[in-house]
Amino acid sequence: EGAGLNPLLQNFWMQIHPPIMFVGFAATLFPFAFAVTGLIQRKYDTWAESARRWTVFAWASLGTSLVMGGYWAYVTLGWGGFWAWDPVENSSFIPWIFLTTQIHVLFIQRKRRGLMRFSLLMVCLSFWSVLYGTFLTRSGVLADFSVHSFVDLGINGFLISSLFFFIGAGLFLIVWRWQDIKPNPSFSAVNSRAYIVALGVVMLFMGGMLTLLGTSAPLLTRVTDNPSNVGLNYYFTTMTPVAVAGLVLIGLFPAFRWNKGLS
Repeated sequence: EGAGLNPLLQNFWMQIHPPIMFVGFAATLFPFAFAVTGLIQRKYDTWAESARRWTVFAWASLGTSLVMGGYWAYVTLGWGGFWAWDPVENSSFIPWIFLTTQIHVLFIQRKRRGLMRFSLLMVCLSFWSVLYGTFLTRSGVLADFSVHSFVDLGINGFLISSLFFFIGAGLFLIVWRWQDIKPNPSFSAVNSRAYIVALGVVMLFMGGMLTLLGTSAPLLTRVTDNPSNVGLNYYFTTMTPVAVAGLVLIGLFPAFRWNKGLS
């Protein structure tokens, strides 16, 4: 009759954490679909409004699930702090960072018709990171480096082919329509709100890519005789400046106008 649910999982936050997270994962498909449709139909403005709503929904769902999972890990596993940069947990944190970036980029596109090409890239990257995180988690690559990774389930061929298909399709459409997209300047002056937002977008993008690089260490080092992951010091060293810069930009933002100058 089985041994019942693992006592570590008998926690309210953990019981509702997975479905909310998977809702967030699934919701990243919608902005990607709107972006692809906009590229195919050459509607470079109208797709963004619908994508923005789904982006906020996916961002809120993933953020809520991260808080739930982090609280469970803190009170049940005794990690001493949220997910402790566990590679499997990072696979959901990375899309959330990219979704945060995506929200800001789509806002600039809506406000000033700027960063239109970058908004397409960020929409695709958010969805791609979900597919890549699924591959890392379900392929067995992280089996020796995470407390709750899966072993090889025999579906690696499907995971890899799906990942490459969607990355290839998205990149092809972006490159194909690149010259056809005519965005306005993203900002009019350095001392403007738009410029502050653009700097914030760069910092968030860097944070997502640095986390992605650290999480991918077990995969990247498989070519060596000693596959390994990065330690906590890697994230402390790379993400602390990103977090501090983000806080500074948030503090400066209200002091500027959208066009230029101090408010």
